[in-house]
Amino acid sequence: MGMTSVPRFLLLVLPLIVGAVLYIEGQNYDPGLLILTDNTGQAGVILPKSLGDFRLTGEVRIFTKENLYEYINGHAEFFIGAGFEGLSLFDYYLSGNNSDQPDVVVEVYNMGKNIQAFGVLSDELGGEVSYLENGSPGRENDNGAIFSRGKYYIKLTAFSRELPLKNLTDAIAEFIPEGASLISPFSVFTVPGEVVNRRFIKEGYRGLDFFNNVHELEYLLGNKKFFLSIVTDTSEGIEDLKKKFFVFFENDGIEYNRMTTKDKTLSIFKISDPYEGDWYIAVGEERLAGIFGDVDSGLIGDLRLTIDD
Repeated sequence: MGMTSVPRFLLLVLPLIVGAVLYIEGQNYDPGLLILTDNTGQAGVILPKSLGDFRLTGEVRIFTKENLYEYINGHAEFFIGAGFEGLSLFDYYLSGNNSDQPDVVVEVYNMGKNIQAFGVLSDELGGEVSYLENGSPGRENDNGAIFSRGKYYIKLTAFSRELPLKNLTDAIAEFIPEGASLISPFSVFTVPGEVVNRRFIKEGYRGLDFFNNVHELEYLLGNKKFFLSIVTDTSEGIEDLKKKFFVFFENDGIEYNRMTTKDKTLSIFKISDPYEGDWYIAVGEERLAGIFGDVDSGLIGDLRLTIDD
């Protein structure tokens, strides 16, 4: 017995039916509700339905670069410029709460890299980074908490002052891997003067396209103002960054000289820049510091750029 042939009219209308179905599905697509099934997705992270005494309610919402402005209009560019890859948004309620309203909103921003999540946290805290009891850099108060875990910047907004937020932050910290240890890069230097400003610059610091993920402290020492700008990386990464500086100096005809210093753990170079004036770089095993502003060789000697760890 031969195969039943398909009626000719079906062959003609089938592409139209498929096209109509695809169109209808496209109209129902919601870019803020991507489905992620594990804890490693690029767009976001999925927290469990139960975190200590807190339970998930409602749908998990996922925002990407394309629609982040729908959630934080006016502040989306800040996150995107700092390396943002995705935001997961969760509503949790405390067990025993009979209300339909959440007790806590948890925002988990995937910033792509540990240093970028820490940079956002540092900026949000005004540069004064402290630590939660679980070891995560951040701050907790009656209205919520902010902290970073690995490449994630996490914000909790509480709707009651009576909530055991510490239990929730501890449960989140336990669920999300910390990743590589990242302490404040400024804790490893002894620098005199008063810190008057702090910033994190993701890329292109001072117009140098290779000088990225920089923590900057602005200092006042008497009537002198200067900037300490630090990058932390592996020893291989720092060595590569140092080479890029030297290539830049050679290509632009900028003179540099190694300074004589008693500190054997650092190499300090004085850069005689015809455009920026004199500035310095100090190279350690896993960090590199740029020193800019109202500085001279005498002040550099007083900085005592000594590795503390």
